[in-house]
Parts: sequence; structure tokens; C-alpha cells
Amino acid sequence: MGVGAEMSRNQREDVRQRIMDCAVEEFLMYGYSGSSMRNISTQAGMTVGNVYAYFSSKDDLFDQVVEPARRGIDSLLAMDVDPFTQGCEVALSQISEAIVQVFLAYRSQFLILINGSAGSKYENVRENVVALIAKRVSQEFLTKVAPSAKEDDLLALALAAAIMEGFMRVLNGYGGDSMRLANLLQEFLTIILGSVSDIQALYGPAGKEA
Repeated sequence: MGVGAEMSRNQREDVRQRIMDCAVEEFLMYGYSGSSMRNISTQAGMTVGNVYAYFSSKDDLFDQVVEPARRGIDSLLAMDVDPFTQGCEVALSQISEAIVQVFLAYRSQFLILINGSAGSKYENVRENVVALIAKRVSQEFLTKVAPSAKEDDLLALALAAAIMEGFMRVLNGYGGDSMRLANLLQEFLTIILGSVSDIQALYGPAGKEA
């Protein structure tokens, strides 16, 4: 590859990244539905036609922006944690640490995906995350420590919705201190799910109310 071709490739990558950076700011401020390719092109200092030379549509650009956070969330929800084989405290710690890692790595993209995806194909992502959290709560906690409670899906959904809302409150207000963020999330999970011994005291070791 010649020097000119290499420079051209690097320049194209620089332009693409500038568009992506401006798109992140636009989507973060206005969400998918309130953002426009024209505004993004203005912020990037180029014509809207030049933006379309790199991204075929607003959907395509939005997909590229949120993809890292989407993959991070998928990995988080696929974690294999078992409060009995690993210990409840270890399981909670792993969950909170994974959340911190995803959020700190893709903070803006994470917030766009959760808060600003209305009108896009990801507009139900928050509800989907709540449903997946509910599934994990039911399978990994209620099944093992309170089988009778697992029979009512509403309990798992209520816990999952509370967890999601609590996460977002913490993520939006932790103040940039990553250690504080990790501690707050772990403490929040411990409080909202309760200790295994507390749940077992209520339902009994066989899953029947004491």
C-alpha cells in the first residue's frame, strides 16, 4: 500500500470517527427520535451528503453508535453466577462489577441505549433488560432460596424493575467516582435482594413459608 493510499485510509477513518463522536453527543442529548443527520453533519463540519457516504441512514449510524454497549449488556445478562455454588456475596459482587465495567467502558452509549432509543429498533431495550433481569432473579435467586415465591412471576418482575430503576439512579448520579459506583451497586443489590438467610428464614429451606 502506497503512502498516499495509507493517508487516504487514515483520513477516512478520522472522518468516520468524527461523525461517530458527534452522533454520540447528538443522540445523548436528543435521543434517536429527536436527532437528525443534518445536525450531526453540522457538528462534524461537513455536508450531510458526506455523512451519508459513511453511514447509509440514521438507523445505520445509531446501530454503530450503540453496538459496543449492546454487546456489553448482552454479555452482562449472560453471566453465569450462582449464589449457592459461589456464595451469594460473590455472585452479587460479580454482577455489580460487570455493570461497572460495561458502564465505564461505554458510558454515553449505554445511556443512549437505555434512555434515548425510542423510535429505533432498540426502543424496547429497557423493557427487555428488565425481563431478562427478572428471569435471572427467578432462576438464580428465587428458585434456590424461595421456590414458592418463584411461582408468581410478578415478584421477579417487580424486583427486576426496582433493580433497573435503582441502577439508573446510581449510574446517573454517582459523580464520576468508579469505586463509589461499584460499592453503591453492590450494596443496592444486597439490600434489594436480601441475604439468602433472610429469604430462607421467611420461606423455609424447602421453599414453604415458615
